[in-house]
Amino acid sequence: QKIGSEMQYLNAKNGKESLELKLETLNAQLRMANIRAPFSGIVDEIYQKEGEIGSPGRQVLQLVNLNKLIVDADVSEAYLSKIKKGDPVTVSFPAFPGDIRELKVHRTGNTIKRDNRTFSLQVKLHNKGEKLKPNNMVNMKMVDYKNDSAFTVPSLIIKRDVNNNFFLFVTEEGENGLIAKKIFVTPGISSGTETEILDGIEEGQQVIVEGYNLVSN
Repeated sequence: QKIGSEMQYLNAKNGKESLELKLETLNAQLRMANIRAPFSGIVDEIYQKEGEIGSPGRQVLQLVNLNKLIVDADVSEAYLSKIKKGDPVTVSFPAFPGDIRELKVHRTGNTIKRDNRTFSLQVKLHNKGEKLKPNNMVNMKMVDYKNDSAFTVPSLIIKRDVNNNFFLFVTEEGENGLIAKKIFVTPGISSGTETEILDGIEEGQQVIVEGYNLVSN
C-alpha cells in the first residue's frame, strides 16, 4: 500500500523466503523421522521399543517378504568361464527333500573374492506357500561340461599303478571263455560316481564292474 520504503519491503521479502527455506528443511527432517520400508512384508522382530533413543546404523526391526527369495552362492573361480547368466540350475532343499526346481541363473558377480577365490551367483525363486525361510540351506547343481557321445564308467573301477598310469579291466575272449585284460585309459571329467574315458576303450567292449577288485590281467 506504499506505506513503507522499498528497503523495508526487500527486508521483509528476504525474511519470508528465508523462513520458507527453513520450514522446507524442517519438513524434510521430519519426513526422515518416519521409517519407510522399500518393500511390503511382515515385521518379524522389533529391536527397539517406543521411547528409546534411535541412532544411525542401529537396527530398529526386521522386515521379511517370503513371496520372492534369492539364492546366494559362492562358486569357485575355476567355473568362471563355464557359468553365465541364464544357464539352467537345479535347486533342492535339505529341509524339503521332495522339492526340486529347475531355475535359471539370475546374475553372476563381477569380482573374485580374495579370501576364498570365489565369485557370487544368484538365483531368483518364487516361494509358493511361503514354506521357505530366509537363511535356508540350498543345494545347487549346474552343468559345467557336456558331451553327448562320451564313454563313461563308474569312477571306482579306475585304478592307478606305480607309474601313475590309469587302468581298468575289460573282458576278452580266451581259449576257455572270457578272460580279464588290463588296459590303460585316459580319464576325463568326473561327476563323482561316473568318469569320462577319453582314450583306451572302444564301443562294444565289456568293462568289468562287479568284482573289479578280484581280477588280474
